[in-house]
Amino acid sequence: MSDSGGGFAEAYALARRTLIEAATALHIVSTSGFVLVGAHAVYLRAPDSLFGIPAFTFDGDLAVNPRSVVYSDLVRKTLEAAGFDLRGRLARLYVRRGIPEPESRAARVDVLVPARVAHNWSADRYDPLAALSQPGLEICLYDHSPMLVETHSDGVPPRSITLEVAGVVGLIVAKAWKLREREADGAEAFADVRKDVADVYRLLRVMEPEPAIATLRGVAHEPGVIECARGGMDALRHVLRSRGPGEAAMRALLPRGRAADIAARSLVILANEFADCIETALP
Repeated sequence: MSDSGGGFAEAYALARRTLIEAATALHIVSTSGFVLVGAHAVYLRAPDSLFGIPAFTFDGDLAVNPRSVVYSDLVRKTLEAAGFDLRGRLARLYVRRGIPEPESRAARVDVLVPARVAHNWSADRYDPLAALSQPGLEICLYDHSPMLVETHSDGVPPRSITLEVAGVVGLIVAKAWKLREREADGAEAFADVRKDVADVYRLLRVMEPEPAIATLRGVAHEPGVIECARGGMDALRHVLRSRGPGEAAMRALLPRGRAADIAARSLVILANEFADCIETALP
């Protein structure tokens, strides 16, 4: 698979189809216990194009709620029965069986359990390989709503599924956590998530302060949400500060010029506005 524009479109189409295949299989386990997070969710919530930066991702991310999916072994058993395997030594991360490299890079699904609720799995039939514990996703378990997710044109009969998709608030916080973690790992690690900076900007552009505050207040009593929100607030103010790594990444993603300057400055302003929303909403 080439990295040309056509190659990226082909990979994105495969990634979307792979996600739908995995989610369809997991609906047998629970129709509400899996929430779409990550880039696919971002583009569903904020579909408008952004200064020529295309919507694109190689994989699909599903957050699982142990309250709804009590037995973790069902996750791996169901996906394996549907044609997915664990990605070698990368336990808890899955790839569609029978897809050759390099195409298999776009046939991946990650099943993630928010770190602060990972202990809620039932001890019975517990499978430590089923899902990867990941901090920063806690709000997504409660801030979500159903959306139709469809395949892209790829020469194969189309498929679709209605999935619970994380809301704008949960997605911004989750992305902020990811950016802060990679920034802490060094410049090379942060360079790998520059596209996530653009994804955050997409979300911030559709975020409305009053509904965001209402959402946060509505879920603040849920397990792990306050800690998750505060961590996201701190990450936004650190990574997306003026002249910080996030602003620099935004400028690097765009051709030099007025548009890049406006986008970078807007990113910082909107990130601070959203951080203020979190601070206002939390007890």
